[in-house]
Amino acid sequence: MPDSDENVPDAEAIHKALGGRENIKEVGRGESVVAVAVNDVSKVDVGAIKAAGATKVERLGPTEHFGITVGSHTEMVAHVLETY
Repeated sequence: MPDSDENVPDAEAIHKALGGRENIKEVGRGESVVAVAVNDVSKVDVGAIKAAGATKVERLGPTEHFGITVGSHTEMVAHVLETY
């Protein structure tokens, strides 16, 4: 049975929910997590990131860093966040 696309996160929607290119300061990659630093945390919509397919969104302490769990789609999501 082929893999279903229904579990693929919408990377462009995640990008928008992070406040867009001007708000994304830094992008890193883990095994299943995209680490993102933003300029203004008030522009981040955690609910929209989850709605776009992230299984978990965690703010890493009282900082501008977030961990976004996207499973095996880490590389694709990180690429979109860095490119757009």
